[in-house]
Amino acid sequence: MTDGKVEVARITTGAGMLVISGLTLNDWVLIATITYFLIQIIILFPRFIAVVRSFIQWLRDRKKKRKKSSPKFAPAYCQTTV
Repeated sequence: MTDGKVEVARITTGAGMLVISGLTLNDWVLIATITYFLIQIIILFPRFIAVVRSFIQWLRDRKKKRKKSSPKFAPAYCQTTV
């Protein structure tokens, strides 16, 4: 057999085994993709929550700093004349 025929035999054997199990190659790719997607969600979701919480805390701290700091001078329209 030539090299090309050997490669075709290997590919068809693997693909044939997948079809024998009742699922086509497209189905296996779908299953692998969904599995990978779910694993990524499970791994990255806690990280996402931590980032959102730190962003909310940053916004709260920024708001507190604005309230604590008073202007060094009052605008002209706020000054009263006697």
